[in-house]
Amino acid sequence: MVRSRASTEAQRGDVPQLLFDLVGGSLFPVSATVRLDRVRAAVAEFAVTGRRSSCLSWQPARLV
Repeated sequence: MVRSRASTEAQRGDVPQLLFDLVGGSLFPVSATVRLDRVRAAVAEFAVTGRRSSCLSWQPARLV
């Protein structure tokens, strides 16, 4: 089984739980979290290319 960095960080408690639905209390999956340094790199890449960043692992949206 291959574990993502996000799931490993979540097990250590490094990833906060983020609410998806305030009324129902659903949470975003841990795999949807992105470190701030990766966000900065993605924004910088988008500013140059105008396209979705290739430095992030994108996943399909799913309704929780």
